[in-house]
This record gives sequence, structure tokens and C-alpha cells, in this order.
Amino acid sequence: MTSKQVAIITGAASGLGLEMAKQLAACYRLFLVDVNRQQLELHFDQFTDARYFICDLADTAAIDQLIEQMTQLTPDIGLLINNAGITHRSLAQQTHLQVIEKVMRVDYFAPVQLTQGLLPLLVHSQAKVVNISSMAGWMPVMARAGYCAAKSALHQYFETFRAEMAPQGIKV
Repeated sequence: MTSKQVAIITGAASGLGLEMAKQLAACYRLFLVDVNRQQLELHFDQFTDARYFICDLADTAAIDQLIEQMTQLTPDIGLLINNAGITHRSLAQQTHLQVIEKVMRVDYFAPVQLTQGLLPLLVHSQAKVVNISSMAGWMPVMARAGYCAAKSALHQYFETFRAEMAPQGIKV
């Protein structure tokens, strides 16, 4: 009997992330990641084969720690879902640079850092990487310039990553 592969879901405490966890629970061991401990704990009992991790995806050091924890727990990651995301609502000329930086960190840099950090395990398992994006990645949305930029960057990075990693069996 083979054990189930791990599915990692960021932004798993609510919304789309939580719904994906519910759908995938029968087929995968779940590693659920979110910044909101209270929400993760609220829903955690419904999963029989899961672990949860509290991580602020705007913090690169915290992501490095998350990668280290996950790497020590399993070599068998079958699915990485980069779902976590934040947005802002302010005109570009009024948006503080710190806001745009945080949106870029969570919506773009975190998925890249997490994917690159787990890459040896992803290659080993010939995993699938799923990125939750938005139409804002290819069309302008008023008062969301930073969000649009982050989703566009996410799309372009992972289109290239897809082509580069296909020979190694990773699907994006």
C-alpha cells in the first residue's frame, strides 16, 4: 500500500483555499498554510490527514523556515497550490510603496520562493504546481495597480517555469 502524496495549499484557512482542501482531502495528505492561526484551527478538525503551518508569506525568513519544516516532514509532494493572496484598493498615485511591496511579496515573491525552495522535492515527485491568479494579471483594474502587477509577474514567471521544468516532469 502506498501512502498518499502531500498537497500544499497556501491561503488554506478560508475561501478558495479551504474549499480546495476539502476537495483534495480524500486523495492527498494536506499541508495547510495560512497566516491566520485562528481560522486554520477552526477548520482543521474536519481533516483526518493534515498538518497546518502558520506563515506570513510577506516574510522571506518565515518562508525559509516553512520550507525547512516541510522538507523535513516529507520527500513526497505531489501538488503545490500557491493560492494565498492579498490586494489593495487605492489609485496608483496614492498608494504607498510599502503597500505595493507587501502585495508583491505575498502574491508574487512568496509563490516563487516557495516553489524554488521546494524544487528538489517537486522534481523528485514530478509534482504539479498550481497558481491562483486573476484576470487582473492581464487587464488593468482601477485602484489595483500593485495587485495587477503582482498577478502579471506571477503569470509570466510561471509560464517560463512551466517550459523550463517540463522536461523534468513538473506540470504547471
